[in-house]
Amino acid sequence: MAWGGNHALRKRRQVLEVYGNICWLCKQPIPGLPSADHVLPRSKGGTDDIENLRPAHLRCNISRGNRVPKMKAQLKTSTDW
Repeated sequence: MAWGGNHALRKRRQVLEVYGNICWLCKQPIPGLPSADHVLPRSKGGTDDIENLRPAHLRCNISRGNRVPKMKAQLKTSTDW
């Protein structure tokens, strides 16, 4: 599924409401609306479900690319992650 238009905006707002405005990659505050980073990238079988999305600076999201986090086994999928 392609991300665009209202769908992307809704998802980013939902990620912000659930996880806050701290980048999950660099742990710094995100001014404005964050990008929605996929914990498990869609290219590796990840979904667009809120449990697989985290707030990130656009630059952090882009620099991570489609790599799977090293701590994947330790990731929680609930909102208390």
